[in-house]
Amino acid sequence: MCLSSLNIIIEPDTFVGIVGPVAAGKSSLLKAILGELNLIDGELEVNTSSLSYSTQIPWIIADTLRANIILGKTFDKERYSSVIHACCLDIDIDAFGPNGDLIMIGDRGINLSGGQKARISLARALYTDADIYLLDDPLAAVDRKVARLIYDQCIGPNGLLSKKTRLLITHQIEFLAESHQTILLKNGRIVAQGRVTDLPLENRDIYQTNDDQLIMDDVSPSMLEIEQINMNSEKILSEEDLGSNTVSWSTWRSFFIASLRDYFELALIGLRLGQHLLIFIDRI
Repeated sequence: MCLSSLNIIIEPDTFVGIVGPVAAGKSSLLKAILGELNLIDGELEVNTSSLSYSTQIPWIIADTLRANIILGKTFDKERYSSVIHACCLDIDIDAFGPNGDLIMIGDRGINLSGGQKARISLARALYTDADIYLLDDPLAAVDRKVARLIYDQCIGPNGLLSKKTRLLITHQIEFLAESHQTILLKNGRIVAQGRVTDLPLENRDIYQTNDDQLIMDDVSPSMLEIEQINMNSEKILSEEDLGSNTVSWSTWRSFFIASLRDYFELALIGLRLGQHLLIFIDRI
């Protein structure tokens, strides 16, 4: 997506909403701020290198839930607890039983629901203490009740990020009522900009969505869902234990073939050197 004719000034510690139809350039705008798009013309100035980004498609690694959130950073219990609560993950963690947040998550979050993956991704962004938070539609994967809780506890004027600069992409107009400004994009250009109440009424249909367009997820997972997640976690742990205690014949075979290949290459080099040496001796 190519962005053009943009004129945006974002003041520190403000809340900015970004709306528009599909392929309007909303995610591209966040990537431009991150420096991931080439600047062909104009000027882009970000007065800090401290940014945190919550992606539209959650990125989950095969590790514990806690590891997916802190992602190699030092564990700060107070910060972690605040983030867990703000992202409505405390109920899920309690329901996971004795493993809690140390429950194993499969590759790409195979044993999690869409809403849980979205909330973990958001929690990872919030755990990073940054100046600017770029939030790419984190409320789309949860129902309106959960979305309201997350907004109030994370993004809104009384939320965890209330003293930070935050840019929120969303299709849910009700969450922009308290934004300092809203940017309406279409085809990579700004259609309208200002308070959400100042946006042209004729353009409102391009950023509103119906309830059935959202991926619904309940903040309180059912017992069947929790049982399935725990079973999948135990299966993952079991498979990892088996893999660490035994070495299959195919592994040995691959290792042996790889070793032979190295020795074969060394032998060829030796033969070539020998031939060059013989030629050199004959010429003397």
